[in-house]
Amino acid sequence: MKSYKREYFILVAVVLITFIGLYNVLKIKEPDMEKLKTKILDSADLNNMVEGDAQRLRKLYYINKNQVEDFIFFAPKTNMDASEILILKAKSKEDLTELKEKVETRLEKSASSFESYRPEQYELLKHKVLKVRGNYLILIVSKSASEIEELIEEEF
Repeated sequence: MKSYKREYFILVAVVLITFIGLYNVLKIKEPDMEKLKTKILDSADLNNMVEGDAQRLRKLYYINKNQVEDFIFFAPKTNMDASEILILKAKSKEDLTELKEKVETRLEKSASSFESYRPEQYELLKHKVLKVRGNYLILIVSKSASEIEELIEEEF
């Protein structure tokens, strides 16, 4: 009877080396939030938006800055506009679920208010980008949502 210990050892070693080698390719890259913010400022049309802070984030979304590790927020200049960009890094997956619910609640309220008196803004809300990437929540409501989404995707 032939012993297969050597062959099993080689097989295990090859599998481990393969997974270790592919780790950097397969993991979700952590974006540099400052670099991403600069990219958005340089490339996106932010004429209808202003940079939002923690206070505005709390006012519009009821999200406390202690619920997130980091965020980028461009809010509408006036409540007559629907355009906004929000990128949140949640502290955990559980926090991410709650944050997404808060964002969806705001979107529903905005859609119902814009539907009858600002149809062009309502269209922006209908074609929003809202997605989760790892521990990140991304919301884009803009005429150039697809271009902004590409900028963000490059950082992941």
